[in-house]
Amino acid sequence: MLLVSTLRERDDVVMWSVHQRLGELWMIQKNRPLTEDEEKELCICLEANMRKAWKLAELKNLSLMASIVQDTEEQNRICKQIEEIYPYGRYAL
Repeated sequence: MLLVSTLRERDDVVMWSVHQRLGELWMIQKNRPLTEDEEKELCICLEANMRKAWKLAELKNLSLMASIVQDTEEQNRICKQIEEIYPYGRYAL
């Protein structure tokens, strides 16, 4: 469990770094055009954000399907995955 907790914390730090850099690049582009390297970095950050959001959306849809067919065991398993990826509570989704 400690390893899972450590990995989750590392993922949170990585995503925070991605979001921080997205904010920095946004502010830079408001004052001047981004350099080619900054544009590449922006694309990398946006892709990392998209991958996490896409995975959460997929799990949310799977959870809904499990709910519709009343498979509570599967829904609980999926919800655990959601909490591992996005531990900020169901209201934030």
